[in-house]
Amino acid sequence: MKKTHIIQEFRQDIFTQEWVLVSTKRNSRPHTIAPHHSNTSNISKLVNPFASIVFGKSSEHILLAMPDDDGTNQIFVVANAYPLLNSISTPKVQSEGPYNTIAGKGMHEVVIYREEHTPIRSFSLKKIQLMFQAFQKRSLALMRH
Repeated sequence: MKKTHIIQEFRQDIFTQEWVLVSTKRNSRPHTIAPHHSNTSNISKLVNPFASIVFGKSSEHILLAMPDDDGTNQIFVVANAYPLLNSISTPKVQSEGPYNTIAGKGMHEVVIYREEHTPIRSFSLKKIQLMFQAFQKRSLALMRH
């Protein structure tokens, strides 16, 4: 099996000078490996991949759980299994061919809501406040690393 080089970097567009994130690690996500058939059903409509976390059967990958006033966890933050970025040492600008590149630095996390089919616009004010508290706690925790 051929081993591919994993790229997680920002590249500067040579025409617009904008920085674009490139991550080959995302190619290992299950739906990018399996052949795509247009007549297949969306498995996430049948199975909630985060049910074990939401219903307390697994706490293995939970970085943060935010309970409501009743003590029931409503919001969970977990590390993404197929991240765009991984934490690395301080990046520096390098030149590679026509591109300026900077190694990608950062974390890619997933925020899970207990009611996965409820749109955010329908959340109560309390739940929106809880959501932003979760964002704030994770941002502060990541800034310390």
